[in-house]
Amino acid sequence: MFCVTENDILNVYKEEGKLKEYEYCKDYLKLMKREKIKPLTEDSNKFNVKYNSLLRWKNKIRTPYGIKCINFLKERNLLPYYPNKVTSRIVGFLHGDGYLFNSLLYFGFVSKNKKILLKLKKMLRKSLRLRRD
Repeated sequence: MFCVTENDILNVYKEEGKLKEYEYCKDYLKLMKREKIKPLTEDSNKFNVKYNSLLRWKNKIRTPYGIKCINFLKERNLLPYYPNKVTSRIVGFLHGDGYLFNSLLYFGFVSKNKKILLKLKKMLRKSLRLRRD
């Protein structure tokens, strides 16, 4: 079964040419998964990040943007994501009467048929567990 993972999201940064952000995210994950607690100066050359940035990451003062996005999705139980029939319908509507911003952060639907829009709204809330307005 198809599944969207953390690595899939990070690879989009790489594919979009945002290599610096991609490398920051990968280095951040390496730093956080280190087994031995050593001073950063000992292995800071393993990372392509300045020492001060590593220190801020380690002390949880700062996090790369891509990691913030992934954490946001994980906190809402949207990662890993397993598409379903509802997701397929939403993607279908996006192709027909919808739009998706280049950033992939926003999308919407346009239709004269209010009934369809209300049905989509209900599907989205149920599928993505969105809060009620």
